[in-house]
Amino acid sequence: WVESPEDETQRVALPVGEYPLEGGEVLVVAEDGIASEVRTSEAPPEEAPAEMNDDTQARDVQSVLKSELIKYKKLIDEDAKASNDILLAEIKKLSDQVVTLSEQPAGKRIVATPTQLTKQGRILEKLRNNRK
Repeated sequence: WVESPEDETQRVALPVGEYPLEGGEVLVVAEDGIASEVRTSEAPPEEAPAEMNDDTQARDVQSVLKSELIKYKKLIDEDAKASNDILLAEIKKLSDQVVTLSEQPAGKRIVATPTQLTKQGRILEKLRNNRK
């Protein structure tokens, strides 16, 4: 029996058909409200792995590991080569900048000439420095 969607207090017989249940089973209703059978869902049978001895399994695992390590090494080598190319280009660029800068003349030296200030000159200089 199932509750009616229109009125929850009214119960209706389960219609004919197949209804999936939790756990992978199927409820088959042949007549209204009468269950004829409960069967397992029709899942394709799993193929059992062929019997293998330990030596064969070990060789298979070893060959798979070798192939994966080779792939990983190739990826690492490619990444390292790309990084090296980028770094070499940066080094060349910086070297060119050093050469360019070394060819330019140095700026003029600023030589301070010490002067003897009078008392009024020292006061005037302190006032100018305080404004800054």
